[in-house]
Amino acid sequence: MMRKWFGGFAALVLMISIALGAQAARTDGLRGLPDEVSAYIEGSTRWNNWEITGWANPSGISKFSFVSVKHGMQNDLLAFTKRGGTWTYAWCTTKALPRTGAPLQLKDVSGTKIPGGGKELGIALGVVYPAQGESPERTMIWEYRNDGIWHLACIMEDEDTAVLVASDSLCFIDGGEEERFGTEQETNLKQFVYADFPETAEELRAEELRENEHVGRFGPDKDLVGVVMKFKKDRRHKVYQGPGERYGRSANGKGLVSTNDWIKVYGRENSFVMIQYEISDNATRFGWMDAWPVLELEDVEYFEFEPVPATVIAETPMTDDPLVGRAEVRRLDAGKEVKWLAHLEDWAYIEVRLAQGPVRGFVHSSALYVEGMPVATPGEATEIPPIEATPGEATPSEADRQMRDEVETNRRRLL
Repeated sequence: MMRKWFGGFAALVLMISIALGAQAARTDGLRGLPDEVSAYIEGSTRWNNWEITGWANPSGISKFSFVSVKHGMQNDLLAFTKRGGTWTYAWCTTKALPRTGAPLQLKDVSGTKIPGGGKELGIALGVVYPAQGESPERTMIWEYRNDGIWHLACIMEDEDTAVLVASDSLCFIDGGEEERFGTEQETNLKQFVYADFPETAEELRAEELRENEHVGRFGPDKDLVGVVMKFKKDRRHKVYQGPGERYGRSANGKGLVSTNDWIKVYGRENSFVMIQYEISDNATRFGWMDAWPVLELEDVEYFEFEPVPATVIAETPMTDDPLVGRAEVRRLDAGKEVKWLAHLEDWAYIEVRLAQGPVRGFVHSSALYVEGMPVATPGEATEIPPIEATPGEATPSEADRQMRDEVETNRRRLL
């Protein structure tokens, strides 16, 4: 009996040791985390069930400390400032950190020398995250500068491999080799979108290739380019499928956006602005909102679309989320006439008239035919990528399988 009790006690001790070891591993990057910071996160309605993965107070200054929190693949960065000797929440960014299931680490990297001349940084924050390829991790370094802004200074893999970042250029360093590109990007931590940043020279070359291909592309000349903008807070606005109530509300009449959340603006027609916003960790939505009460409209590009008549060449899904979830919102039949308004990467932004009225959204550009487009030769028909179905709906795989066969036939009929 004593032997059984002792064996059970030993097993219990082992389980506790493993649990404590795991807890120590999880909290290794949280040494010195102030009680008021953890109390704020645990008491918030937004992050109370998120995991705290990192904390850093660069150079020990009282103006800023940072905390990284995660939920699934989403990682947010929270900034705190000292007031009356207590750390107080200041602001957050939901787009500056990579989407990954692995916990991120924050480090004080002030005074670090970076490759390419050995420039020594001033006050700087390092965000360590998993890398793809041979290197196990990368460090994204943000430097606090005289303009009062945290700017992205570089992304390092090791002492010989890095990307040096300026607002008008990127310099890729690999050993003794350097390759510089003249390209504009956002460097302000509050406005930075990690998903839009090219981390490799190969990505930039591919982007240049796509731009060169635009010379011979079909459809309108307009490309959609979004900018993250600030709105007046604590407002909720209806989201429509076009620039006006006659287009109907998104999400089956339930589309709604909060001005407290991340919103990217693409342009406007009158007081309605075209926006992209998050609806979950794995989905966004493009739509339109009447923004005159909450946004400085003169700062937003006024759309001057020059619609190109186009025809749907094969039954195809239409989505309001082409870049993330690609959830299908409706289907367009082959032969349907649409107005092609703009390009968004490989997607066509269109307006189509339905029984209930006009609607705008995205289809893959390979699903459209415009006058003058060459006819594909047998075996060269473009395959339209499948789009994920909304939860609870089956993916239209049968239509996707038939699409390749229909493309060539329908293109020839349209000539």
